[in-house]
Formats: sequence, structure tokens, C-alpha cells
Amino acid sequence: MRGARLLAASLFIVALVFGLAPASTAEIKLNLMVCRDAQVIRYGVNDSRVNPIGCGRQFSASLPYLVLYLQLGDVDQDFSLTWELLDPSNEVYARYRYRSEVVGAYAWTYHLMQILPVSSTEKEIVERNPEFRGRVVEVGATPISQKTGQWTLQVKVIPGLSTLYRFTLVP
Repeated sequence: MRGARLLAASLFIVALVFGLAPASTAEIKLNLMVCRDAQVIRYGVNDSRVNPIGCGRQFSASLPYLVLYLQLGDVDQDFSLTWELLDPSNEVYARYRYRSEVVGAYAWTYHLMQILPVSSTEKEIVERNPEFRGRVVEVGATPISQKTGQWTLQVKVIPGLSTLYRFTLVP
């Protein structure tokens, strides 16, 4: 009996010393928005935060761009994310994929954004906002400003989340 207690105590101490990670228990939380703008705050080389500005469900086609913003919270496991942007005719206008491997036993928050040009070109957007470089959605032959109506943003996160966000572009 004494040997079993000693063995259990030894294993417990080894687990504490080597920092064995607890099993994943949190459920990933998803916050999805479409906004007029976003402020990127840099905390260092590898750390930044995105503050969305002017979020809603209806926007003017005269805006230079829209920000497709997504926040994933309580991420303590590897995940993959896919979003599709459907135009008013329900055709896929753009797709985006992201995959992350979580290191350590901590829950992380991810802030992801893509910039959707509405009445401006990618070059104009990046000249005004250099932090948007590499995040601008490639536009098709028809400018988005000419595709007024209800757009749909579909997001799937594996493991286990799926959501839709609808917004309207008005003339």
C-alpha cells in the first residue's frame, strides 16, 4: 500500500516538473463581423491586435473597402478555418483558408481579417493602409461596388464550428 502511494506521489511530482499539458477542454468561440475599417495595433514583431471600426450589416457601395473580421477565442487545440464569400447571386466570390497549430497548454485568441475592396483598388488601399498588405481579397472582373445586394460570409472552423454572416451593399 505504501509503495502504491509513493508511486502515485512520484508520478504527480514528475507531471508537475515536466509540465504535462492538461487535456483540451475549452470550446472555441467565434466572433464574426463586417466593418468599415480596422485599426491594427502592433505590440512587437510577432504580436498585434485588430480593433474593428464601424461594424454592421449594411454598407454603401461607395466605401473604399470593407473589413471581414473574425476573432477566435479560447483556442487551445490545432484548428483549420475556411471562409467563403458569396455574392448576391450566391456564387462564390472569394475563399480563404487558415491553419494553426497551438503550442503549449494556454488558450489563445486569434484576430483574422481580410480586406474586401469595394470602390478602391488594392493598390490604393495598401498605399493608405500599409498594414493591409497581403490581406486584400482579389476582386473579379466586375467591381464589388457594382454588385449591390445581400452578400454572405460562410465560416467553418474544424473542430466543430460553422456560421453565416449576411450583409448588404447598397448603392
